[in-house]
Amino acid sequence: MIASVETTVIASSAPTVTLTRPTPPKSIVQNPTRLVYRGALSLPDSDLALDGISFTTSSASLLSSPLPLALESQRKRSLPLIGAVDISSLKGRLDHENAVRMFIHPQAKLSMSFFEATLCTTKLRSSDGVTEMGVRIGLGDSHTVNDSDVIIYGRLSDHQSSVIQLYLAQIKPLLRPAQKQINRPPRPDDPTPRLPPLLLPHTKGSPGRRGMKRVRSDSSAMHEKEVARKKAKGRVVLDDIPKLDIKGKSKAIPGTGVFKVPEGPAVRLSDPPLESVERPNKELVRNVTRKSLASRGVTKAHPEFEELQGWIYRGTLFAFRAKIKLKPLAPDEVGIIVERHTSMYAD
Repeated sequence: MIASVETTVIASSAPTVTLTRPTPPKSIVQNPTRLVYRGALSLPDSDLALDGISFTTSSASLLSSPLPLALESQRKRSLPLIGAVDISSLKGRLDHENAVRMFIHPQAKLSMSFFEATLCTTKLRSSDGVTEMGVRIGLGDSHTVNDSDVIIYGRLSDHQSSVIQLYLAQIKPLLRPAQKQINRPPRPDDPTPRLPPLLLPHTKGSPGRRGMKRVRSDSSAMHEKEVARKKAKGRVVLDDIPKLDIKGKSKAIPGTGVFKVPEGPAVRLSDPPLESVERPNKELVRNVTRKSLASRGVTKAHPEFEELQGWIYRGTLFAFRAKIKLKPLAPDEVGIIVERHTSMYAD
């Protein structure tokens, strides 16, 4: 509390201090008005300026109000005046939420005359009491139309019917409609679609010169495997027969051939193929295994049937690994080995 100080001088004693007339405390205002800009409006193509312009706001926080914050950043600079606009052309695009008021100094005669001639010569809209015309100003340095421009407009006062109060509103950007993709026929200047590359990346090797490898077809790979398997069994393998481009009706010259068959190792025709021996032997082992398990009451409904059959089957095949690909197995011999494995696992 601040108080005024009054000094009284007494000749017989020391001076004393007396507190009188205490100053009342300052009233607390909930929403104080803040001056966000004070300056002038620069006219296009002219050295004159409309001075005496002030903008105030009652917003509590500038960080939540973009328009007052933008005006704060334009202090000590003249705002470019772009021109007068029709308010009806900006229907639905004016943002009135920031509530920024505009004031003109009474001694700024040029500014008063300009806004009276622009805003007070037309009728007010009956719906909301707003002037039909407005003044567009920018928040930059150029006098061209930008998305950040604001509008100064007038609104009829609530207390006096013949007084217009000036407000500032921000222009909302236009919402661009989503463009629909229209299918059109191809044109001559369209790029030609490209075919997939013939070389595909080979991930097994290290990158570099061997990082790309031509992919072989499945038929050629299977043919190479078949030829290697036949050569391993000692069979005669013929190379691919080349094709001749034969035209006309002339007879072939005797004694000339396309290829010559090489002499291969002697192969006995009495031996059956390996595939025809190995598969029946495996089927014999599987059938004998199932019969041996069934004799002990282990059927397919048993929970351990698959595991027991697999152990006995693989153990028997391992016992006949030296004969199973060479000649047919005897059922009695197979039955003895199967019974031994079954007695170990199922009994």
